[in-house]
Amino acid sequence: MPEFGFNATTEFETSAPARNPWNTAFSTGGSSGGSAALVAAGVVPIAHANDGGGSIRIPAAARGLVGLKFTRGRELADDSARYMPLNVLSNGILTRTVRDTARFAHHIEQHGPLRGLPPIGLIEGPSTRRVRIGVVDEALPGHSFDEDTQRAIGKTAERLANLGHDVVSVGLPIREQDLTALEEDFIHYWGMLAFGVRRFGGMIVDAQFDSNELDAFTKGLASRFERRLVRTPGVIWRLKSIERKYRLAYYGGISALLSPVVSHTTPELGYLSPAGPFSETVSRLRGWLALTPLENVAGGPAISLPVEVTSTGLPLGLQLSANLGGEATLLELAYELEADRPFRNIDSAHHNG
Repeated sequence: MPEFGFNATTEFETSAPARNPWNTAFSTGGSSGGSAALVAAGVVPIAHANDGGGSIRIPAAARGLVGLKFTRGRELADDSARYMPLNVLSNGILTRTVRDTARFAHHIEQHGPLRGLPPIGLIEGPSTRRVRIGVVDEALPGHSFDEDTQRAIGKTAERLANLGHDVVSVGLPIREQDLTALEEDFIHYWGMLAFGVRRFGGMIVDAQFDSNELDAFTKGLASRFERRLVRTPGVIWRLKSIERKYRLAYYGGISALLSPVVSHTTPELGYLSPAGPFSETVSRLRGWLALTPLENVAGGPAISLPVEVTSTGLPLGLQLSANLGGEATLLELAYELEADRPFRNIDSAHHNG
């Protein structure tokens, strides 16, 4: 994983990166990039991952994997969540099949607090129930989806409609001004976590921790937060208000939203390097991450599925998200898409040339 999981690519200042097994010149995503590389390559069938802003879903999308972020409160909280004013972390796994993710989801219910959530149960295949699915086909102002991503959204929406679901365009999931504020507020919150590592690393990590050895990206996040420290109470208040606005996106009978995981296809190694100029790296991350932090802040569940392939032959994942507690619906839809057209993995890609 990248340093403290802060980056969306698994690269380092002074050591070799984790590489994409589909094409080793490309990023494997992050922060759970090492897990994604091992599962995609077939070294292990499942691997641990966690998601604080898309860190399960982004490497899943880049590596042709299934990556489910749970509803907040579904699984046991990470120890570090105790220090957060708002817990944005979700622990889970990366897999090559919906079956393996569904089995894991069923078993964690035996051990985790449910906070009044409906049980997932053991989902073993598609449902016969037809639902209304909203399509997020609009990017935030100043951002755009690339041609491969737009094509994937259109084709997957058409597939879901052909399977009998009621598929409607919703533009953006919540109001444009709320999403624009969320983008800035999330970077501030992200910087607060980096600042905590820089200031209290000796307590969090080890007595020998030396903050001078942090990479340029972590230092940049921490410094950015420190310059804007006075904004923190307002940022936390706005972030906590997102859950209510998120729930409104599922009124009108909408059971799930289809959206990009990232705005454009997987970048080559170096594009998001932590050694690069901080302002440039942050700008590139803002342009790539699309909407994944929304579910972390609101607490909703979302699953990345490898439904398409880019024009250069790399996997392209899209996301289905649901209202809080809606994992069962997401897994049923995931099974249905997988059964309609089995997900492509490295083995099948090589076999088919």
